[in-house]
Amino acid sequence: MRPTALAALVRPEVRGRRLRAMLVLLVVVALASVAIVAGLSTQQQAGSRWDAAFAESNGAHVTITSDDPAALRAVAADPRVAARSAAYDVSFGVEVTRGTRLVGETGVLAMADRARPDIARPLLREGRWVRPGAADEAVVDRAFALDEGIGLGDRLTLRQAGRTLTVTVVGQAVNLRDTFYPDGDATVWLDPAGYAALAPRGAARTVFLRLHDPDAAEAFVADVSGVVGTSDWLDTRTDVLRAGSIFGTFLRVLGVFVMVAAAVVVAGSVATRVLARRRDIGLLKAVGVTPAQVTGAVVLAHAVVAAAGVLVGWLLGGLLAGELQLQVAEVLGSAGPVFDPGALLTTLLVVEVLVVAATVIPARRAGHTPTTVALAPVPPTRGHRSRLAAAGERLGLGPVPVAGLRDAFAQPARATMTALALGVAVVGVVVTAGFSRTIDGVIGDPAVTGEPEEVRVFPDESASRSAVPRALDAEPGVASWFTETGSEATLGKEQFLANAVGGDVADAGFVVREGRMIEHRGETVTGYGFLQRFGVDVGDRITVRIEEQPLTLTIVGWYSEAEEAGEMLMYPFADVAAVDPRARPDSYRVALAPGADRVAVAASLAETLGPRARVEAVPRDSADVVDPFLLAVDLISGLVIVVALANLASTLALVVRQRARDLAVLRAVGFTPRQAVGVVATGGVVLALLAVAVGLPLGWWLSGAANDAVGAEIGMGPGIARSPSWAVVLLVVPLAVLVTAGLAVLAARRAATAEVAELVRYE
Repeated sequence: MRPTALAALVRPEVRGRRLRAMLVLLVVVALASVAIVAGLSTQQQAGSRWDAAFAESNGAHVTITSDDPAALRAVAADPRVAARSAAYDVSFGVEVTRGTRLVGETGVLAMADRARPDIARPLLREGRWVRPGAADEAVVDRAFALDEGIGLGDRLTLRQAGRTLTVTVVGQAVNLRDTFYPDGDATVWLDPAGYAALAPRGAARTVFLRLHDPDAAEAFVADVSGVVGTSDWLDTRTDVLRAGSIFGTFLRVLGVFVMVAAAVVVAGSVATRVLARRRDIGLLKAVGVTPAQVTGAVVLAHAVVAAAGVLVGWLLGGLLAGELQLQVAEVLGSAGPVFDPGALLTTLLVVEVLVVAATVIPARRAGHTPTTVALAPVPPTRGHRSRLAAAGERLGLGPVPVAGLRDAFAQPARATMTALALGVAVVGVVVTAGFSRTIDGVIGDPAVTGEPEEVRVFPDESASRSAVPRALDAEPGVASWFTETGSEATLGKEQFLANAVGGDVADAGFVVREGRMIEHRGETVTGYGFLQRFGVDVGDRITVRIEEQPLTLTIVGWYSEAEEAGEMLMYPFADVAAVDPRARPDSYRVALAPGADRVAVAASLAETLGPRARVEAVPRDSADVVDPFLLAVDLISGLVIVVALANLASTLALVVRQRARDLAVLRAVGFTPRQAVGVVATGGVVLALLAVAVGLPLGWWLSGAANDAVGAEIGMGPGIARSPSWAVVLLVVPLAVLVTAGLAVLAARRAATAEVAELVRYE
């Protein structure tokens, strides 16, 4: 067929009343494409932004830390090291307060202005570096400053081992050596004069290394982790980008979900418009247009509009992608709009496949409708009553409900598509409610993220071993406590974090999803991410190296853990003590009795222990970080609902148009206008109830499956999903019925009040 002839057939599909339907399709496709494009671009652009900053700072492939200068020199002399920095004094566990409020805990690094390294050079983003010899100035980690609201000119007090130093913040710098605060450690940079004035305990030195083979950083770390403390750029990069990766995945899935919902609506809409254009199609076929040409014209018109929608969505998604990189964009700065041709092609392919699949069947049915049938007047409803109407009559429902039940499925295909579109909207509401409850559950129950404690106590090295246990046992608000000692460990050539735990571990509150908590030496429980990373399972025996000592452990369970993406394990502190009887716990983790105030208990313990320990009340997590997720879900769910309702309104309007003669007959035999409206409303309500009956259980199942999949993606494992609120679910039923009935009344109003003679002339 010649292009000009095909264009002539396509043009009527985007004119007149049909133009409004096409514009709705364009808007839906554009918004869905925004989600898909933004999802595809978010992770890529966040990664590119981090890589650019890493290159700008000439980032360290490996950072090594130790209080043994010989060990640092030995590791830095490894032939795999291409370049190294000077050694810088560093101390960890330094408290930062502003006024009387404890802000957090950081590491402190001594780094003079003219001694900033060429490797892992801090990227100064605001203000300036500390002046030479200034002991009262500091540059703070930008992620730490943004999270805690620290600005230039703020006065902070650094405290460690009973000594304090008050400094003025003169700059903010980006630290790429560790995951951004609060997921990783923050850094405060001081001039050596300030560092000496603070005189922190446990001072060590750190060196930044560049390797000949950057991709071999993990193997290098595994080889030297027992000699010095380490962190590598690959692990840091993965951790920094993880949140963006999860968010991007959500956006892509939600975008595809919208497109599937739109495809259902488009299919019903096309079927509806084809019925409305029955006479036009019959005339085209009468003058020689073939069924294939009719089918191709309908499909092509929708495909062209969808392609335009994808282009609009790609432009909008490219503009938004830079702002959707969450913490990466906040700390490093947005990369600005990025228009990725790959994202355009991927989105175009997904959308066109769905749109063509949605339009080809009703278009083909239209093309193959016999010309005589297409040109005939609108046929009345089939003469026999439906089974549903017969059942209603036996129940004595009356003529209006019976007529409505009969009309609900007068056109089975159209009724099914309408109910399916409404069902998708119901699914969207249920999934949104389930996701919100799951997020609230994770934020509201820190045990799900692997932090069941409410107070933490960090003992001073000079304190006696029994000082903290005695204080905890004597404190009325303490219900139980356990100890935690963290260390780097390796399995094979890969490094991970291991925590030795002691005390009342059984009552600590960890959420064990499979198996049980450790009870004896030689046992371990791991995070779900650990099982996935190393390909092991509950019941397996593994041999790990901790502090250069091999340790064989049996995995007796896995627990819900968010730190390190769940790629960590716990084992008994008794295994540590068996190797080193002098070993002491790093911290005590405290669970409180019901009703006890964490701040008050922490203050009481701090007063009891004095300088022998640092005590902190564990702050409650904020839901701010997940607000973009919730907003995206709400917007997509709202879009699905709007599209479904628009389809329902147009379908009911066409039903009324096609049923005009039947309504005239009903009016002629005594039905009032109100009863005629009731017939149409009853048919719509029946479809709404069918949609709810299908959409509620399907949405319930999808909600659990999607949330558990997210839990597995972030390393916490399946099991975090929470069911939607029953209040929301129960509200869906009356809302669906009322909205459908309202749309039916609006659609039927004109036909119900028109003259009977006018209704008979409808086609």
